Amino acid sequence: MIIFNSYMKLTEVLTNLIDEAKPKKDIFGGLVIENGGVKLWHYSDKKITGAISVSGKQGLQSREEFKIWGRSRAFFYAAEDGISFDRGVSNTYLYICHIPVSKIYPVNENPNDYKVPSGEHYWESIYQQAIKDGYTAFIYNLGNDEKAPIVVSFVPVKIDEAYKPAPGGGYMPMDKKLADFPIGEYIDNDGTKMYLMAQDGYPENIGNTYGSEKPRKLPYQPSASLYYDSVKFYDQFKDSEYAKSAKLYSA
Repeated sequence: MIIFNSYMKLTEVLTNLIDEAKPKKDIFGGLVIENGGVKLWHYSDKKITGAISVSGKQGLQSREEFKIWGRSRAFFYAAEDGISFDRGVSNTYLYICHIPVSKIYPVNENPNDYKVPSGEHYWESIYQQAIKDGYTAFIYNLGNDEKAPIVVSFVPVKIDEAYKPAPGGGYMPMDKKLADFPIGEYIDNDGTKMYLMAQDGYPENIGNTYGSEKPRKLPYQPSASLYYDSVKFYDQFKDSEYAKSAKLYSA
């Protein structure tokens, strides 16, 4: 509600009315919320256990922002593809974390209307007030791009999931041990029963398979490409990308 007084200029009154009429933007609207926490993606070139600390390397844009405001903080992407909007980020390892929505303050929107005295650093002033109200993190858009929401935490954040590079690209769980597995069977030209083995850690595609006389990984991995059209896929793999791509390859 606008409270008028005799000292307010007409332009100031109109500006306040326009600002109040604007719909309030929900910066959390497009984010992934799980059990009351915002899902966050953190990348690093180091293996981290336990929690993400409030110090460490940042991406190029994050480093530039750190120069502007030097308070220690941990950087997270609040969108799965957020890293594509940043530059110079070490992304060897991926960590998934969550911060309760109630602990994250939209620093630029400033919904609590915290006052920033003239001459004071905006973020530092907001921080000092928000931290007293129980907030432990800020959210804002990287480079003002709505598709690149960033969350910075001022306290360590527990790691919920940890991933390492998969040999075929992408990531796989940090504690996962690779083990190729059979997805079907076929008979080769010599009449030998063969198992179609899928390479663990690689995309689900018929090109990432090979033949084996035993249902386990062997030192040799003969191609099974001549038999894709005759493979009998096991029930759990009949509708998989392995089976679909085999049909395309054989067509």
